[in-house]
Amino acid sequence: MRRVRDVPKRHALKLLAVVVLGAGTAIAALLGHPELATALIGVLLATIAVVIVRLGPRVAQQIRTQTLENRKLANRIETAQRQTLTAVENERAVLAKLDNRLNTSLSTQRQLLASLERQLVSAVEDERRSGAERQHELLAGFKQTQNKIEESARPLSSLGSKITAVSDKITSVQRHFDAKLVTLRWEVVRENEALLQLFERFDPRAPMPTSGGWALSPTGLLELLTLIDRRQPRVLLELGSGTSTIWIAYALEKTGGRLISIDHDEEYAARTRLMLQMHGLDHVAEVRVAPLSPLDVAGESYNWYGVGAFEDVEEVDLLLVDGPPAAVGPNSRYPALHAIAPKLAARSLVLLDDVERADEQEIARRWAEEFPGLTRETSLFNRQAIFTYTPPQSSE
Repeated sequence: MRRVRDVPKRHALKLLAVVVLGAGTAIAALLGHPELATALIGVLLATIAVVIVRLGPRVAQQIRTQTLENRKLANRIETAQRQTLTAVENERAVLAKLDNRLNTSLSTQRQLLASLERQLVSAVEDERRSGAERQHELLAGFKQTQNKIEESARPLSSLGSKITAVSDKITSVQRHFDAKLVTLRWEVVRENEALLQLFERFDPRAPMPTSGGWALSPTGLLELLTLIDRRQPRVLLELGSGTSTIWIAYALEKTGGRLISIDHDEEYAARTRLMLQMHGLDHVAEVRVAPLSPLDVAGESYNWYGVGAFEDVEEVDLLLVDGPPAAVGPNSRYPALHAIAPKLAARSLVLLDDVERADEQEIARRWAEEFPGLTRETSLFNRQAIFTYTPPQSSE
């Protein structure tokens, strides 16, 4: 629109005339007037030729001007392109440098990361090994401590067991002593009662020796004297003299029997003889000394009374075994029945004192097994084992 406005007015009228002629030619042709159309074409061509001739220099000038502007524009575009290319190349160079720097930085970072990773792995591995070593040391120390604790606990455990055992033993002993104390209380009462009964039986002519201890207890004496009253033995053989000798002599004085008492100790035998004389019983009782000497019985050797002291003894109705003392040796009274059995009368009595002791219990058991004619009787006070003996020839 700007270019049309710049055309002079006269040139515009000419262009308008050309347009009108062209339009008239087209209308004549359409209306079927060829001659008119041809004439109009001729006029149109002539007009165009005139316009061209008139407009040629200006158009040429404008073309040259436009061409010059186009060249300038092309130069500017080329310059801009070169500048753009230069800028692009510069940018590429900068980007290349940045890329190199970035690659270098990345490589450095990768190397640094790899180094850090190696250091971390090495540190972790060292820590793991160190931790494992510390764990091993701790476990070893714990094991040693545990062993020491166990070693320390063993004596304590053993001590605890010993303390328990001692405590149990003390409890057992305490119970035993409590039971023994109760038994002793009853025994004191029982022994006192037996002693009173003994003195009621006789009217001693001199002070009586004490009972108990090494001598027969009052209950043992009471049971023995009761048997003497019932059986009235003609001959009573006593192994081990002492207090019992005096009481037996008083009982036999009433029944008309005879007492032979054997003792291995000369001094003790002399003391017993003196007491018999004081009581006026030496006509009833005889005390013989028979020193201890070896005696073989059932393949075993024992220290027992010399058998020569029994050579003239026959038809013994009651045998009282109250010696030798236990201090002589184990089962020291075991040979008695083996040595005296041939001298026992038919239906005789055998009394073994102190059967509360283990040795005497063993002796009583062995006698019952070894002598077919021996029968154990009931004892009132369980101080003696009482047997009835029937020699084999008498039973036939």
